[in-house]
Amino acid sequence: MKKTLWIGIFLLIPHIVPAQFIKAELEVSGLTCSMCSLATQKALSSLDFVKDIQPDLNKNVYYFGFKTEKEVTIDAIKSKVKSAGFSVNNLVVQFHFEKPVNTNSFDFQGNHYEILNPTRIPLSGMVRFQILEKDYLPSGLFKKQKALYPNALLDKDPKASRMYHLIQLK
Repeated sequence: MKKTLWIGIFLLIPHIVPAQFIKAELEVSGLTCSMCSLATQKALSSLDFVKDIQPDLNKNVYYFGFKTEKEVTIDAIKSKVKSAGFSVNNLVVQFHFEKPVNTNSFDFQGNHYEILNPTRIPLSGMVRFQILEKDYLPSGLFKKQKALYPNALLDKDPKASRMYHLIQLK
């Protein structure tokens, strides 16, 4: 019994990754003026894990960094954008992997992340990922990504599953 327990614990350890969120790029759709942008920026700045935020009004993109001592909640980012009256058009997150990781999935801060197109194994140092969940892409692009990865449950509610599907970016 003890041996089985230790084997189970040993098998879980490689999937718990020593990593941290560093920063993100968030594209918001529906912004029509600087007041819209300011409202969204204020909403995002109110998140306790956001360290700094810089908008690019020409691209409707927000670049922000995260506090290392706080847990980052991806769904809270989406909720703040929606509460400001807009929607997420694209979310790219950057992780820093402290040690090389040889896996196509990992657990971090209570969430599970599946990499659908692993391009660099092992994961090491700074790595950028695009979130592929339904509420993080325009509907046309989501349908296209779903067709590319038919075995992934891309339209499953991320709150219920706590799983995020990612594409690794260069």
